[in-house]
Amino acid sequence: MAHTSSGVVKRAYWVKDSEVPSHRMATNQQTTAVSPSQRVSVSYGMLFSSKANAEVAHAVDAISKTHQVPGNIYTIKAKIVGVLDSAHAEYHPLGDTWTRESLIKVSKYSSWPAASMVHEYGHYLDHHLFGDGGHRWTSFGSSARRSSDGYLEPSKELMPLVQKLYSSRAAKSLIANLKHQMGRGDSEGIQISKYFLTPTEIVARAYAQYIGLRSSKLIHGQIHEMRKLYAEYGYHAQWENADFAPIAREFDRLFRNRKLRAR
Repeated sequence: MAHTSSGVVKRAYWVKDSEVPSHRMATNQQTTAVSPSQRVSVSYGMLFSSKANAEVAHAVDAISKTHQVPGNIYTIKAKIVGVLDSAHAEYHPLGDTWTRESLIKVSKYSSWPAASMVHEYGHYLDHHLFGDGGHRWTSFGSSARRSSDGYLEPSKELMPLVQKLYSSRAAKSLIANLKHQMGRGDSEGIQISKYFLTPTEIVARAYAQYIGLRSSKLIHGQIHEMRKLYAEYGYHAQWENADFAPIAREFDRLFRNRKLRAR
């Protein structure tokens, strides 16, 4: 878990390979494309959940306006829940104790339910579309293999996107900030910067900004609010419009190559 002073970021949990049944492995092979709305099962909240309910529905609609998904992709469950220990939302690759199925949780108390839902959906795509849907760090497309020096690297398919992400001005600022924090021994700052620079996280944040840019003024506005808030604490975790333009084009290319870009 990584906390900022605003308490808005949290890492999803992981368990050992042996604790997960092998039949949970998903496929990312291409089949007939369908709307993402057909592969999301949302459990809406009850008391004090009207805002979150509406925004999660809006998020699924915005995703569906932007791209499609393979018809055989794993159907993701999403739940509107209460307090998430200072997180706005979470993606659990292995679900909860009872089901062991991948799961998205969005807090009804989130300031940004729509953007938070799309961010977690980005983790889901990284895991079940661009990755193999398994239960290892390398099951995500953004961290699909280990280099000779032990670092996680993206799959060949995601390499161009990840290269653009880490060569952006925002990412370079995070890297420079991390170097300064390491120089002065700022352990909390180091933890936060490393979290923001984790491949799975940088891809999910970029995906949320991409959906907002292409299909939702609401989500685009919430991402702008996040960018300002993170920057107040010295973290350039979201991108300025010009900095993001080549990243957005790379997402377009990625979905077009799979024949999933919405018309």
